[in-house]
This record gives sequence, C-alpha cells and structure tokens, in this order.
Amino acid sequence: MFSFNELKKAVKNKPSSKAIKIAVLADHPSQLMHIAIEGFGATAGFNFEVYEADINQIEQEILNPFSGLYQFQPDYIFISISVQQLQNQFYETATTARTTFAEAYLVQLKNFIATIKSSGKSKIILSNLIELNDSIFGNFANKTAHSFLFQIRKLNVELMQWSSIEPSLFILDVQTLAIQSVFCATFAAPLYIQTSMVFSLDLLPVMAKHFTNIVAAIQGKFKKCVVIDLDNTMWGGIVGDDGWENLQIGNLGIGKAFSHFQHWLKELKHRGIILCVCSK
Repeated sequence: MFSFNELKKAVKNKPSSKAIKIAVLADHPSQLMHIAIEGFGATAGFNFEVYEADINQIEQEILNPFSGLYQFQPDYIFISISVQQLQNQFYETATTARTTFAEAYLVQLKNFIATIKSSGKSKIILSNLIELNDSIFGNFANKTAHSFLFQIRKLNVELMQWSSIEPSLFILDVQTLAIQSVFCATFAAPLYIQTSMVFSLDLLPVMAKHFTNIVAAIQGKFKKCVVIDLDNTMWGGIVGDDGWENLQIGNLGIGKAFSHFQHWLKELKHRGIILCVCSK
C-alpha cells in the first residue's frame, strides 16, 4: 500500500491518457482526500481530473444548476459524508424525531441523487458511515432506536438496499475500511491457527468489561449522576484569571473540543442522567 507522501508525488506523474473527471463533494475538509484520489489514480494508470467543492457545500453544489459541479461536467461524483457531522445533526434533532432520523436523512440523499440524475449521466459514489458509538446509551444503544448508533447502522443498511436497485449509485464502504484497520487488534491469526480462538488476548479484557457492564445495568447497578468541574473542563481557561471573553469555546481550534463535550453532556441529560457542578 502506498503512503500519502508517495501518492502526493504520483500526482506529478499522471499519465497523458484521456482525463476522467471526478467531482468531490464533502461535508469535511477534503484537500488531502483530493490528492490521495488523484495520486492513486495515477499509480493505476488513470488520469483523474478532480473538481473539489468548498467544504460543506454538498447541498448548494447539487441543487444549484449553475454551480461549479455542473459546469465541470464530471464523469463521477464522490459524495463523502462524515459521521461526525451527522452526529451534530442528530444531537440537534428533537428527541421525539430521532427514531426516524435515518429515514429522514435518506430522503434528503435520494433528493440529491435524483437532482444529479436529472442534470446529467454522472455515476455517483457515496460513502457510508463509520458506526460511531457515542456511549450515551452504552451497549443499550443496540436496543433503542433513540440512539445515534442504532440510526447510523440503520442508515448503512438502507444505503445498501438503495444502491442495489439504483444503477447509478455505488457505495464506498468506509465502515468496512474502519473495521479492517483495527482487525489486527481483535484477531490474532497465529492464535487462531493454533487454538481456533477468534479473539485476540488483548480484546478479551475489553469484551469482559462490556459483558459485565450489561449484567450490572440489568442488575440496576449503573451511574446516574455526572459531577463536572467548570474551568478547563466545560471550557478552556479560567474565568477568574482569563475573563469570560477569553475562554476557549465554540467551533474553532481547541474550543471545538469543549463545545462537543458540552453537547455530549446534554445528551446524557436527555437520557436521564443528572448533571451537577462542583467548582470553586
């Protein structure tokens, strides 16, 4: 497998064959992905000409008939959706509507694809979602449609079923890629050959912990309250020393981590966990 630096160098040596036009639409920064696609294409003998839309402009590019996407007239359109952005949307969805989150998002995607099909003959490659467990429900996430993990898994299955009947749609299975990248940590081939054990010794303690957590929850032994400090916990900095106007919070830099933590705590509150503050 090539390294990213090798692919970056390969971009400079693209073949002189007819260009294959590829448009990349993503809800996350895609500059490095753009380089990787163009570089790997070159190593495989393809002359990829890539159009990269601005970050998080998927809807604008697809629904605007005069956008750069349609002016480019791509042969392939790659739509890369991040589970992190979808998680933010899920958290902003009313709790009463979360059990149908996957269906609602699928309707939006189908509208996008229908618009693309009406505007040309581009093939569409759509990434599925890494099944991120936000740990709000723990293992119980598999039993409740209100959990983010439940909705993501449901959406991935819906994408598979949809692509099976839509000739112009293809799925880039990033969920499988994520699994394969950590598979060596969960499966030890020599151990399997010698003993038929399907889990590595490093994974067994983790599995035992989660098994015990399920038993403990069924037995009524689970945590009901989270006690939180404020300075350098709920925000970056110290109010008394730095002043409220200089605290690190928001959607930029390290402040994003504190904002995400606050959203996560709010989700625990929705589940019924009590939040308390313990601070000087």
